[in-house]
Amino acid sequence: MDPAPLTLEVGSLTSRQRMISLFEVFLGAFIVIGHNVLRIVPNEVPILFTLFWISLRLRDGGWTVAGLTRPGSWTRVVMLAFIGAFVLQVGSEFAIQPLASHFWHQPEQVSSLLQTPSHDWKVVLRDLLIVWTFA
Repeated sequence: MDPAPLTLEVGSLTSRQRMISLFEVFLGAFIVIGHNVLRIVPNEVPILFTLFWISLRLRDGGWTVAGLTRPGSWTRVVMLAFIGAFVLQVGSEFAIQPLASHFWHQPEQVSSLLQTPSHDWKVVLRDLLIVWTFA
C-alpha cells in the first residue's frame, strides 16, 4: 500500500521553507542595519534587490509570486497613489517635521551631491537620475 502523497495547501510552507524565509528576513535586516547604522555595508538597495531576485528564482516563482501583477483598475491605482502621496506630504508637514524640530533643533543638512548650480543641466540630470534610481 502506497503512503498518501504529500500535498501542501496553497499558501502553506514547509518547515524548511520557513527557515529559509527567516534567514532571508535576518539577512535583509543585517544589510539595512549594516548600511544605515553600522556603516559596514555599501548602499543596501542594489544588494537587497539582487537578493530579492535570487529568492524569487530559487522558489520557482516570478513577479506574480511577489504579488506584482497587472492591476485590475489603473484608475484605482493612480487614485491610491495620489491619496498616498497627499497623506505622506501632509503627515510630514504637520506631524513629522514639528515633532522632529521639537527634539532636534538643527536645520536639515542637504547632501553635497545636490548642492550644485541649477544652471548646469547636465549635473541636474545626473542628480535626478541618481535620486530616481535609489528612490
